Amino acid sequence: MVDRGSAPVVVGVDRGLSPSERWFWIIDQISPSNCVARVRVWGSVGAGEIERAWDVLAGEYPLLRVGVVDPDGGDPRFVTVGARIPVRRVEAEDPELWQREVDFEVVHPITVEHGVARVVDVVGDAGHPGERHDLILTVSHTVMDGRSLLTVLRKLVEYLALERDSFCQAVAGAGVDGSRRAAVVGPGSEGSRAADAGSSVRSAGPEPGAGVPPGATGPGAARAAVPASDDLIPAGARGFWRYVYSNLADQVVAMALRPRRLTGAVPLGLGERRTRAVYRVIGGADLGELVAECRRAGVSVHGALGAATARTIGESVRPGRGGVAGIGSPVDFRPLLRPRPDDDELGIYAPVLAGFVRFGPGISLWAMARSVNRQLEKGIRRRRHLSAVAGMRFGTPRTVESGRRVVELIDRRAPWNVSVTNVGRVDFPERVGALRLSDLTLAASNSCVSALTVAIVTAHDEMRISFCYVDGVLSRSEADTFADRVVRALTCRPAPAVV
Repeated sequence: MVDRGSAPVVVGVDRGLSPSERWFWIIDQISPSNCVARVRVWGSVGAGEIERAWDVLAGEYPLLRVGVVDPDGGDPRFVTVGARIPVRRVEAEDPELWQREVDFEVVHPITVEHGVARVVDVVGDAGHPGERHDLILTVSHTVMDGRSLLTVLRKLVEYLALERDSFCQAVAGAGVDGSRRAAVVGPGSEGSRAADAGSSVRSAGPEPGAGVPPGATGPGAARAAVPASDDLIPAGARGFWRYVYSNLADQVVAMALRPRRLTGAVPLGLGERRTRAVYRVIGGADLGELVAECRRAGVSVHGALGAATARTIGESVRPGRGGVAGIGSPVDFRPLLRPRPDDDELGIYAPVLAGFVRFGPGISLWAMARSVNRQLEKGIRRRRHLSAVAGMRFGTPRTVESGRRVVELIDRRAPWNVSVTNVGRVDFPERVGALRLSDLTLAASNSCVSALTVAIVTAHDEMRISFCYVDGVLSRSEADTFADRVVRALTCRPAPAVV
């Protein structure tokens, strides 16, 4: 739980969106803004079990029980809707069919008035010893970032792994009343029959978390809702002039350096942009050697990822010549918030810091990685990411129509349109109960001001990289070439000078 100190604590979420949440909500109204995570689950998962596990999880987190409504056309709000999560089950012989389903998830918006999440269960070899389930969880970026999404997916799988008797005992131990238990797992109940039929339609009854007292322990124990991250920024990072400086600094640097962006052959309207993804994996000895050489070079793995991406941008838009590439790097700022949310809290906690990286013949990967790290460290030291979020109350549009004009301006003038979203090595178990887990993957819709998101997560001794590109800015073959060049830069690198 969050160390709340003197921060206001409420049990439910019924408030206006914060400026940063409203910004993502506006973007989502123009073009889908979804976060997607996938994990392969090896073992038996019966129809209805995902919904029952979600019921307990939603009882823990108030943010999983909300929708977003805007009845007045300029004041979007969170309201508790209590909707069960839609679960779509797909039978598949092809073990790679999950990729098609992720492509579907990133381009189809979530109807946030009714809830903020949905699940796809891609099932293979059902009923056989090799039964597998690719669980794909999609949430609206209006409510959480990629790291929070991975927390939700991990807990969903952990609750899913509880055997039926243990599951019932865990729910009972969390304080759920008898009628709620019947609606969730009771044999012969309407909820049970709908779940066993694989239907996402659930019976009416107490809402998720009903009867779960704050302070209870165990699965489903209710957390109090925490304020939006905007409201947890320390006073020293707030203020109009800090916000102006944070915005102008990148623009001044960009005017001097004239960074290169990815551009398509044909301009695409904001509402016409559709995300697709290609995937690469670095694992085993290759991953171990990369980590070790980054350490010897005195750079972070994120620095190397940013450098490889910047180099590939250069090879794509200015082959054989030098220049500067703009890269956005989301930075988890939980440790700087007051009070500090814990690592399992949900929300938007990763504002983006821009960096401008020189590429060209004679510039090594390690020199580029050091540039990425220096710029990030400087931005964090000056708390520019905090000031940018705190200052969104001065600059976030009130309505979708005014937001569209701002988005169009940013789309034309932003000095970068590629982000490297690296959540790093995450604590995701390899086995929970009788279920074995593998292939953890993160993906995201490109917002209407982005052309490419490189999303990276490391777990189970593998780094999985998703190249989420706008179809039309890159073709599938161009995206494959881009991905191959990034991986080649990371795995066929020169030895670093020891730092």
